[in-house]
Amino acid sequence: MKIRLLFTVARGYTDKTAMRSVVEQVHAARPNAVLVHGDCPEGDQDVAAIWRELGGIDEPRPADWYGPCRPQCRPRHRRIKDGKEYCPAAGPYRNHEMFGPEPIQETHALVATGSRGARDTAEMSTRLGIPTFTWPLGAGAVTVPPYRADRFSCEIAVFCDTCEHEERGDYLVHENDSENRRFGYARAYLRTQGWHCDKSGDFCPHHKPRQLSLEDA
Repeated sequence: MKIRLLFTVARGYTDKTAMRSVVEQVHAARPNAVLVHGDCPEGDQDVAAIWRELGGIDEPRPADWYGPCRPQCRPRHRRIKDGKEYCPAAGPYRNHEMFGPEPIQETHALVATGSRGARDTAEMSTRLGIPTFTWPLGAGAVTVPPYRADRFSCEIAVFCDTCEHEERGDYLVHENDSENRRFGYARAYLRTQGWHCDKSGDFCPHHKPRQLSLEDA
């Protein structure tokens, strides 16, 4: 399985020189990785173009702005743009779904003032236990922070304690990470895929422990 990197870019990130410097540093450390991005014309597509120019492969994951709303959408929240009705929640849905169905091993967020979407995606990545690098360079930045590529790919398998179904994938870990911490990366990702992972054990979506109701208590 190839390493998959997620890039999220603020619409206000207009310093293309700094952007190229960041992408070149990451590509030099992960030349064979697949770059996953939201395909936004303002930022994401610029990063993807640089990545492809360097010989990399990208995986665009555009938001379905004009598609139907989802059950969790608020009633009557659709808006009109250029004469077309769209779902304003399509972007956040897309940002969440970029972390699956295959695992993301590393996230890079190019943020600028007011970059709510890119920062929210970076925070989501951090909560999932994914190594996350934030590049707050903004327009006019002239220096790029050093990029520490001090993690390596490690195959980790998690088994369902009920049916012994196995989920195996590559995750980026630090050489000093404990075994529990390494399994924590995998379990954090599997929770986004419907698994139940906690001190009681690891359970696939088909064998999640039944939650006690008030009547059961």
